[in-house]
Amino acid sequence: MNAYALWMFGLALAYTLLLVTFSLIARRKARAGDGFFVGGRSFNRWTVAFCITGLFSGSTFIAILELSYLKGLSALW
Repeated sequence: MNAYALWMFGLALAYTLLLVTFSLIARRKARAGDGFFVGGRSFNRWTVAFCITGLFSGSTFIAILELSYLKGLSALW
């Protein structure tokens, strides 16, 4: 295993631990089972707008990558 592979493995492990930590914190803050998935419906409009924008931006980025992989780099134009 080279240095690059060790870095990638370390970053993946750190990201996984970060996600587990945040989920444990969110589970403690949830008052009921459905509150875990909807955040207790306590988000303000700016948080919701930011999440929706991130969702569309991320899906567009992935779609462009997939299209360029299937059709070649000319698909980016």
